This record gives sequence, C-alpha cells and structure tokens, in this order.
Amino acid sequence: MTGRGPILVVMALRAEMRQLPGGVAGGSSAQTRALGAPPRVVAERCGIGPVNAARAVDAASARWRPRAVLVAGIAGGLQSGLSPGTAVVLDAVRTADSRVRASPELAGAIEAALPDAGVDARRGEGWTVDGVADSAAKRRLGADGALTVDSESYAVLERARDQGVSAAALRVVADPVERGVPRSVAALAWVDGGAWWPHALDLWRLPLEVREAARFRRDLRDGLTGLRRALPPALEALAR
Repeated sequence: MTGRGPILVVMALRAEMRQLPGGVAGGSSAQTRALGAPPRVVAERCGIGPVNAARAVDAASARWRPRAVLVAGIAGGLQSGLSPGTAVVLDAVRTADSRVRASPELAGAIEAALPDAGVDARRGEGWTVDGVADSAAKRRLGADGALTVDSESYAVLERARDQGVSAAALRVVADPVERGVPRSVAALAWVDGGAWWPHALDLWRLPLEVREAARFRRDLRDGLTGLRRALPPALEALAR
C-alpha cells in the first residue's frame, strides 16, 4: 500500500549514489541517505543485480513507507544514436519471460521535467538481465526497439508494484550499443555487490584491454555526468 513517506531512490552503485543532489550519499550500515529534514527523498544503494535490488526495495519500503519509488542509474544503450550521457525514461522493463510497467504518470512527469533542465532525454522500454551484456547481446536485445539494458530496473518496478507503490525508472546511457563493458572491468563487479565468480578469471585480461578500459572509463564518466544532471529535475518532478 502506498505510504505518505518520501520518494525512495534505488541505485546499484556507489558511483551512482554520488551523483545525487546534496553531496555524497551512503555511509551508514544501511547504505542509505536522507535528503532534507524531514526527508523528501531517501536513497538506497542496493548493489548489483535483481536479487539485491528486490531485497533493498523490501527493506527500504518497510522502513520509509515511500509514496513513490525511482530506480535510477547508468545503463547500456541498445540503439545507435544513444550516446553516453543520454537519459532514458522507461515506460516498461522486460526480462526473458516477463514485463513490468512503470507508472505512466510518474514517467510523464520526469519526461516533461528533463528538457527544461537542458537534459537530452528519450522515452521507451528497457531490459533487465542478470549479468553484463556485450555488444552482440545488446544488439539482440534492441532488435525490437528497446532502448537500455541494466540489472535492477525490473526487480525494483516489480517489487514496488507488488507493494502497491507507484514507481518509475530513469536510466542514463554509459556504454553505447557498439561497445560493451570490457570483461576485465566486469570482473570487478563484486565491489558493488555483484557476484565475483562469473568473471574472476577475466582479471588477467586487463593488460590486454587497456584501450577498451580507457574508452569505457570515458563512457562511464559521461554516463555519470548525465545522471548528475538528470536527477535534480527528475526528483523535483516526483516530489511535487
């Protein structure tokens, strides 16, 4: 049941949390940060992956009884022309066997607020996968017009829906469709709660992927910059 509490923002990465207005987020054992007093916005770092995301929504919802949920962060782009830093407001998110819709009202409010803040934004559907999608996989996922891929949006929207809370998803492209996350970089996902074992043996590739890692670092920087620009107008729109 929808509460009367703050907006709950769910993000996977420490680097994403640092883009929130009000300074560096996190720091407590619960990995939360309340913005404002009384808080209008509460941010929760869930860690990478759908299981972590679902658990975080359940725990934060029990604590805060949010009136709305926003899952936000960087994502892989699935269409040419979606350059790093492009914001995408998601209408729905798919997995291999299911699909969940975001609140049309919340998505519309965010979409309307972003251009006024000078943020380049698109609107469409996205995918959630449990893992890192390389360029070939991203092209397959985008074949029917989907715009982004990440590892948490579906779980957050699903858990919010099951609890009767309106939810929206805001993603900002980091790695474009023609580039994936280097395997040696993906091996470091355990730092933000991802499983260490799927890519552990890929760490040895880092000396061979110096150029790709440098390119990804630039993509990541542009994606996080876009996220930092998109979050204030999006949160203001949701708080009205």
